[in-house]
Amino acid sequence: MLGPDGAGKSTIVKELNKTLQFNLCYLGYGESRTYYFPKIINKLGNDKISRVVNRFLLTLDDYVTGFKNIIFSHVGTIIDRYPSDNIVNTILDNRKSINYHKFCFKFYPKADIFVLLVGDPNVLYERKKEIPIERIERYIETYKKILIDYNVNYIVIDTTKATISECVDNILERVNEI
Repeated sequence: MLGPDGAGKSTIVKELNKTLQFNLCYLGYGESRTYYFPKIINKLGNDKISRVVNRFLLTLDDYVTGFKNIIFSHVGTIIDRYPSDNIVNTILDNRKSINYHKFCFKFYPKADIFVLLVGDPNVLYERKKEIPIERIERYIETYKKILIDYNVNYIVIDTTKATISECVDNILERVNEI
């Protein structure tokens, strides 16, 4: 499940899972994420070496968590935020680590289908005022480009033109085709 803040990822994941009853895996960053290396990550400073070590550990954590949930799930897995967010954010922030993230992405377990949640950037901003409207627009454009460039199976759902129930039904229809 991919998309900018305010697109409804967490809401759609919860509703979708009422029907699918898959494993849920959150790969975003922050308090709602459980890390394998929290003691090391929390002790790192802000110098260049610490930032490199931090990025490596977070990448390893994404890989282990995603691999465990995708490969070993007997029922399926819904991932809320996928490591491709790293590529998108690196492009948007013009960071030097873009090649690192593109390289790592090749080794992540691939989803059967990527769901990109989009919508009118003004509406998305009003839902969750965490990133500016211009960044939301660029986020959506960049995500579409990444999904095309990596030639993955994906669908785009506009959550500002459909109800939560309609969005879930559209996703379920595609999942059932797989």
